[in-house]
Amino acid sequence: THTRTHAHTHRRVREEETPPGFDEGGMYQAVVRELPRLLEQWQPPAHLPRTADATWAAANVLHLLPLSPLHFCSVADEAWTARVWTSQWMRAKGVVPVHQVESIKAAYADGLASFTITCPAFESALRWLYSQPAWRAAPERHVFVHALPHLPRVALESDVQATGGARSVYAQMGKGILIAAEDRRYDWQAALFCGRVVLSPLHSPSLFLLAPLAKDAASLGVALAGKDTLVAASHFVGVKCHRFDDALQPLLWQCADFAAQNARVVRGACSSAMQALGKALPPSPPSALAAVRELPTTRKDTANARKLAATLAEKAHLYRRSVFCLIAPGDSVVTVRIASAAAALCIPVLLFPRAFLPFAQSVAWANVSLHLDAEALVEYANDPRGRRNPLLALHELATREPKRLRAMQLALADARWLLHYRSGGRPVQGAPEPPSAGDALVQQLVRAAKQRLRAARGGTDAGACGKATLGDITLYRR
Repeated sequence: THTRTHAHTHRRVREEETPPGFDEGGMYQAVVRELPRLLEQWQPPAHLPRTADATWAAANVLHLLPLSPLHFCSVADEAWTARVWTSQWMRAKGVVPVHQVESIKAAYADGLASFTITCPAFESALRWLYSQPAWRAAPERHVFVHALPHLPRVALESDVQATGGARSVYAQMGKGILIAAEDRRYDWQAALFCGRVVLSPLHSPSLFLLAPLAKDAASLGVALAGKDTLVAASHFVGVKCHRFDDALQPLLWQCADFAAQNARVVRGACSSAMQALGKALPPSPPSALAAVRELPTTRKDTANARKLAATLAEKAHLYRRSVFCLIAPGDSVVTVRIASAAAALCIPVLLFPRAFLPFAQSVAWANVSLHLDAEALVEYANDPRGRRNPLLALHELATREPKRLRAMQLALADARWLLHYRSGGRPVQGAPEPPSAGDALVQQLVRAAKQRLRAARGGTDAGACGKATLGDITLYRR
């Protein structure tokens, strides 16, 4: 009965349309619908028993739990989520409401044994998974999707240090490969290098796509010629750092990146610089790119599905008309605005390092985005008469280097498909079937699995991914 219930629930979730959320809710659904389509279903060789651990532990096999915590909990634990997930703003965005500070405290205290970051039904599904031969043989090659991968990682670390093994369902989850848009702990780069975390873009709705049916550079050029806004910016007004980048104070919100740590100041500086640029540019005509437009939003603008849809439509219209999109960090660093700007062929102007971006092996980020020094923006906002406006460089690129600009736009037209999930596992109707974010994610998962396999074979002396970073050591198998 338990198995039938979960199978029925999973069918319902798979049949839903990917929501128009601009946060991790859409990514959850898109990932669990894309990966089963792209990952070939593996069957053990006929001459070996299906339950043999050696069979399920085959080195070229990845195991995916195709469950979105948000959607699965909403269906399977409807009464529980209605009682506990009370934030309408977070539900509209598609966010599993997890208290950032309390959750990481619980992860360090008892490995999340007394704290849920999903729901009881999802935890039940995890317990079932942990009872399977495949998990007992190779937990390091099981794939999960969760927006806060630092929590299972901390839970595992705490349990291993306290008891020599993993006790809680989330500590066990930390043994696998965790897909997320961002990892918020200070050791995130080591987690990426060692294959513990794989970054994937947040879900951006198809309405952001500019000229998705364009077949060549000429037809793309027609669409690009319609852009009449030089710089656009769209961001939440009130944000603050929600990362844990200080190893000496791991329970405190602290962002190592300047723009993320000073998010409100940086966004204020963006507004000041954009206003100043708008005044400095010649009126249109004769300049066709004189406009500078900003779309600040608040929680009220995304409080329910209707307001969210209206906000997204307005933002998509702005991005499709703009040449450059200024991307400041959100409450963390990564934001869905990256994928949305790419979809609209609006060149992302990043105010944070490219190291945070997904698919570095697949997307040549230096060719399709620009980086702007956030500190220089703040310095200009504090002394506009004594300093040069950093945004003037964008106007100079657009007017003095049109060939370079067009090359970036055409490169972005190819790269954007690697940041776009196919709705329902299908490409845009009538469009060719280019690679998707799911295809790029599969490549990243394979790389992560190979790294995990090397660490597992190396034991406690597996270099940077060994015991020092809680690598795949024997203790994990308890």
